[in-house]
Amino acid sequence: MNAQSANAILKILEEPPDNTLFILTAQNRGSLLPTIVSRCRPVRFNPIPQPRLKSFLVSRHDMDSKKAGIVATLACGSITRALSIKDEDWGAYRGWIIDALDGRDKLLPAHRALFTTELAAKKHEVKYALAIMKTWYRDIAVFEHNPEALANADLEKRVQKASVWYDKKTLIKNIEAIEDAERSILANANLRLTLDALAIKLSA
Repeated sequence: MNAQSANAILKILEEPPDNTLFILTAQNRGSLLPTIVSRCRPVRFNPIPQPRLKSFLVSRHDMDSKKAGIVATLACGSITRALSIKDEDWGAYRGWIIDALDGRDKLLPAHRALFTTELAAKKHEVKYALAIMKTWYRDIAVFEHNPEALANADLEKRVQKASVWYDKKTLIKNIEAIEDAERSILANANLRLTLDALAIKLSA
């Protein structure tokens, strides 16, 4: 809600109708007016930890352990998203994103506009696209010292090959750029401009 709509609902919260329960959802308390927060009882819903979500997929949905680990990572703590991913061709979407980032040809200027256009076209998938990017760079960073800890365990050979092109400083810079983009999107920044800026940083 913007400030105008928040103030409009404030009167209803101050004088609610009988036998009525309002449930307001927000990404964070900082996005709400303090006057609204003060009239509500906060209930925090944290993302489900990856190991617990992986265990759920294995025990309740008979998924292979390796595949369940990948799906749990990409689901960002959401059971609904995890169940959706397991029934989708998630491997192709992940592959498309990694193809754009991988190796010496990553995000060449001629490819940036097409890449960010397609990402922005699936607005509700952007969160998961950024998660794929982050886990890809994280896997490259940990491969040398702990290859058993890869989130994309089924792509171990590809991760090994990609590790040749990156130094640790660049990987950390890329992960921080993705996290900056995540925060900007949560703060309602322009989606396309945020993704364009991210693509430029990742290709630097």
